[in-house]
Amino acid sequence: MDHRDKIISILSDGSATHVDQVIPDNSFAEGVPAVVKKTDITDQDRLDYFGVLPSAWTRYEAANIEASIRGKQ
Repeated sequence: MDHRDKIISILSDGSATHVDQVIPDNSFAEGVPAVVKKTDITDQDRLDYFGVLPSAWTRYEAANIEASIRGKQ
């Protein structure tokens, strides 16, 4: 698995971690210090928290950046 295959975890707004603290892949953590509240989160969990799927937003922004670059050529 490389960085492109990482499963996104969520660290909630206002939360903090200690130096070298590890938040497991595919989990939701919150608090100060952050504590894992849910593991094996789904795309529905991500959609509920962010209001958009991070993967969909990344594709949307990539398309906008590509269009902008092509427009400058």
